[in-house]
Amino acid sequence: KWFFFINIDKTKAVIFNKYKRRVNTHKNIPTLTLNNTTIEFVGSYKYLGIWFDQNLSWSKHIENILDKSNKRMNILKCLLKLPWCNNKDLLILFYKNAIRSIMDYGCHIYGSAAQSLLKKLDTVQYKALKLCSGVAVGTARCALEVICNIIPLSLSVDCTLNTRPILNNSSSIKPGY
Repeated sequence: KWFFFINIDKTKAVIFNKYKRRVNTHKNIPTLTLNNTTIEFVGSYKYLGIWFDQNLSWSKHIENILDKSNKRMNILKCLLKLPWCNNKDLLILFYKNAIRSIMDYGCHIYGSAAQSLLKKLDTVQYKALKLCSGVAVGTARCALEVICNIIPLSLSVDCTLNTRPILNNSSSIKPGY
């Protein structure tokens, strides 16, 4: 016997497909019921803070990240006006904790999104680092990342995908999981 309960009010169904067009919810879709309650079909659903859409394009999730990041960028701009907050290291710390953490959460999942969507995140990072460091307009993104000692977002996704240690058979080191 299973010893867990499903909250039917929070339960939704999503049909994932590889086609760009929206699934017709009126045709050839079975009716799902649980405890005599029909489960609603939706085009996207937020699960553990990540928006899954039916095409797995991650556009809704990335738009959500952009919205949160831009709100926190406004806080960063307000911090820049304070006389005691002209320390570059302090501003970069704020960026890492308030903005970059949002971008890094789930990046190994949404890292397969279209490059056009991922470039939007790079733009937000560029703007934030430019504010933190006070560099001149036109500074290259890669140079700015080096100045601020920030890993590029594309490498951050790659690093989270490759977190398991590579061991050969002769190694006595055991993974910690």
